[in-house]
Amino acid sequence: MMLTFRIRKNNSDFFSRKNHRAIAAVVAGLIAMSSTPIVSAQTATRLSWQTFAQDSQRIASLKRAITVMKSRDAADPRSALFRTSWTYWANMHGYLGPYSTDGNLLQLANTLGTSPQFLQSIGLKEFTPADQETSIVWAQCQHNSAYFFAWHRLYLYYFEKQLQAAANDPTLRLPYWDYTNVNQRSLPIEFAQPTYYALTSQGYVLTRNPLYDLRRAAQSITLDASMVYVALYNAWTSPRNFSDFQAKIEDNLHAYVHNAVGGVGRPDMGQVPLAANDPIFYLHHANIDRQMSCFTHKWGIDKNVLPRNFFNATFSFVDTNGDLVSNPVADALGSGAILDFPAYENETNCEEELNQFSRFDMLATSIVSDKSHESTSPISASVSPTPAMTKQSVAAVANQNSILARQALNGSASNITISHQENKVSIKFDQLELNRALQESKRIRLILDGISYKKQPPVMFVVYMQSKTTPDLRTPIGFLAFFGPSPSTTMQHDHRMKMDQHTSNKLIREFDVTDSIRKLIGTSSDELIISFEATTGRAEDKNPTNINGDYPVNIEKVELRIDH
Repeated sequence: MMLTFRIRKNNSDFFSRKNHRAIAAVVAGLIAMSSTPIVSAQTATRLSWQTFAQDSQRIASLKRAITVMKSRDAADPRSALFRTSWTYWANMHGYLGPYSTDGNLLQLANTLGTSPQFLQSIGLKEFTPADQETSIVWAQCQHNSAYFFAWHRLYLYYFEKQLQAAANDPTLRLPYWDYTNVNQRSLPIEFAQPTYYALTSQGYVLTRNPLYDLRRAAQSITLDASMVYVALYNAWTSPRNFSDFQAKIEDNLHAYVHNAVGGVGRPDMGQVPLAANDPIFYLHHANIDRQMSCFTHKWGIDKNVLPRNFFNATFSFVDTNGDLVSNPVADALGSGAILDFPAYENETNCEEELNQFSRFDMLATSIVSDKSHESTSPISASVSPTPAMTKQSVAAVANQNSILARQALNGSASNITISHQENKVSIKFDQLELNRALQESKRIRLILDGISYKKQPPVMFVVYMQSKTTPDLRTPIGFLAFFGPSPSTTMQHDHRMKMDQHTSNKLIREFDVTDSIRKLIGTSSDELIISFEATTGRAEDKNPTNINGDYPVNIEKVELRIDH
């Protein structure tokens, strides 16, 4: 067979209007090729990308599926064909429009400090559901919800079926980006190239890469090893139950990767209503789903901490014919799951991935397999500003100790405002009580309570801990990664759950600091310094843009607590 190569000396106008016919011809060729079923060696297992990419047929099949789905974006919005398009499926996760619970272009522009015209210039659009079925399935993603794992598992299940149908390849399985493997933290190169040579009925033709998203923060991205480490550490060290594990994965690892790839608050990956437009979204969430599989293989699901009728909650999608389908959570999780979910290449030892990252952090990497902790009580502590903090950094400081044991907290609010590149706060505590807790092998947690902001910061914040007696030694214990609507405004999704118990629209974050404290605190120390340092989360960006007080984040309480 003769192969034809069409190479331009200058590709600067590759995406110009004059090339539309050539691009359309390539798409038509790929669609024509998809009419013949593909048979490959792929099994009913979701593979890591590094394994998936070893077979060029698998990559070709994935690219063909996405290309075909994107070609259907121009179909009649009322048609069954449009319900199998890329845009339709992305909009199931979220979308912008006059009737969307995610808001519209003007609201997003105000959040980002830009104009709707600029957002339109980079390809963003508003949508209106064309029928009742569409209004049911669009913008249904579950975040800060008891159903985060369950909804996304069902979403990936039906999305994978759509990929198979579009590629005409029943063996195609959605791969996962294995960034929790210390050697796989970089965005796969296949997603970073705007063009590639596609094999069509006309031979190899230079065409758009359907895996590429020009709106990413960068195309050369390596996730920061210490941030992946602390995200895994907080999730896998003494997970108390399924709900606890789910919240920690969502708030940390999940949100972090969205922000590092897309840019904090930026289209596509950094914004909930736009994230699913980027193909890497699905590989990211496949890895998040794999983390859940690892947990349930080891621990199962503790029904006692789930909402009443959790397994009866029902979510709707569309099938490969564009017809509405609905499934209860029971179909996706637990022993009663009836859908044919594929296994993952590695879904039994995810917590062991922590050991790969040990050289990037001073923390002990041994996993404490203890999920019996169900309640916490505060260590006696008062919060006061260190000399490094300015009047702008701390609005008010409590002068009362928190009440011990199981009594309610009093006087521990500090109203910290993170408004600069680095901010610090010190916490004084009872050393004898702390030592007793460590001797009894109890877990110590740092609680950041009542987090809010009015304007989404363009960065995340790494949370560090250090002892006042050894100020040159510090360790990352977690981070604040903001993914979703501002917690200072009313949540439009009625399924929001993980909010502050006192103020319904403020966030809580907690980090296991037991091993950090063992490393950092001497027998005579009774004071810790907690610092917040701005970061993009990308290893390439050592000095992120200074926020200069323009994006203040308020934290009402900083507390140490002992698990019971």
